[in-house]
Amino acid sequence: MYQISFSEDQRQIHLQLSNHKAPFVGRLFALFLCLLALLLPIIFFAFSRTGDETQQPLHFGFFIVFALMAGVSFYFLRLFLWNSFGKEHLIIKTNSLIHYFDYRWFESQKKSYKLPTEATDNAFEIHLNTSSNNWSAQKDTYPLTLRIQTVEIKSTVQITISEFQQLRDELNGLRV
Repeated sequence: MYQISFSEDQRQIHLQLSNHKAPFVGRLFALFLCLLALLLPIIFFAFSRTGDETQQPLHFGFFIVFALMAGVSFYFLRLFLWNSFGKEHLIIKTNSLIHYFDYRWFESQKKSYKLPTEATDNAFEIHLNTSSNNWSAQKDTYPLTLRIQTVEIKSTVQITISEFQQLRDELNGLRV
């Protein structure tokens, strides 16, 4: 699913591609792994400190394990949020192209690409990657590729052929 917004005053096209939701069980499993990775070091710490009459200082290895498990937990949180609320944004301006991912609670770092001056006439092309080695979780969906001069962005969100045709028709009439 996609949304296009065109801003005449800011001279930009904002293309928002929404990720298809993953099955509920898969999202629930990712959330479970996120909580498990976060709570295991805390539970281990609580049990290791109770009944310890010597009150020895914490070993440095515990902090390393806790940091690693926090990273694993963050990875599974991102996986859960992407498969639940994920959106990919492409903002086409006169001299730049901005690409980022929206996870609802936070966004990825915005990547900005400078476009050549001859690209200001907005000569961009979009196409679907329909190669046979393309794996898709949903049948008949393909990743979108946007190309402006030397800049090429391959989308992670996949759309159907009919959505692509509608998108192409809508973008043909828009110019930045």
